[in-house]
Amino acid sequence: MISVFLLDDCAFSREGIQKYLACLEEVRLAAVCENEAQGLAHFSGERLPGPAVLLWRYDLERAVAPVEWMKTRQPQDGFSQVVYRAPDDEGMATEMLAAGMAGYVVKGEPLERIREVLVTVARGETWVSPMLAPRLVTYVQRQTLDLLALTEGERRVVPLLAEGLKNPVIAARLSLAEQSVKNTLCALRKKLDVWGRTELVEKARELDALIKLTNYTGGG
Repeated sequence: MISVFLLDDCAFSREGIQKYLACLEEVRLAAVCENEAQGLAHFSGERLPGPAVLLWRYDLERAVAPVEWMKTRQPQDGFSQVVYRAPDDEGMATEMLAAGMAGYVVKGEPLERIREVLVTVARGETWVSPMLAPRLVTYVQRQTLDLLALTEGERRVVPLLAEGLKNPVIAARLSLAEQSVKNTLCALRKKLDVWGRTELVEKARELDALIKLTNYTGGG
């Protein structure tokens, strides 16, 4: 039996999914929450037999961006997180999966996909909407080629650059001379074919998400 905590602040959407979940033999609806605070109060401290899933709406009203929200609000061990009504976007999916999201349901998917994703993540596997999955594979492969072109030193800089840190801070973190960091960034710009600092940081975030996703899925 899969215990599900539903978190959705849209009454129409919440009621529709609640009715659907109530019809599934594999699912026990542990709680239905209308807002973030209510949801956190319900699943913190819960001890449930079997797999448990926090199923939450992507465009839920909250104080921070979706990826940061899930990172800082991880439920206790034994829970998986599934997001639904998520954007059909390869970059966002990669970032959320890298952060630990177990299921990514794109907005527009039929309601029946909810059962499929719940059963899959309950087995400890990852689920991505079929409409996005082929493009996600291509996206990851393309990013992987960029990643493989980097030296070990460049890979060490990427996560710090992804945080938006300035050169002196990166140098201090890695115990390098600031000029060495500047040289590394220059090499990264050439390899990744980006020239502005903003573009470079965005590319670094994509590569950093790929590194984390590879580690998360056991691919590296």
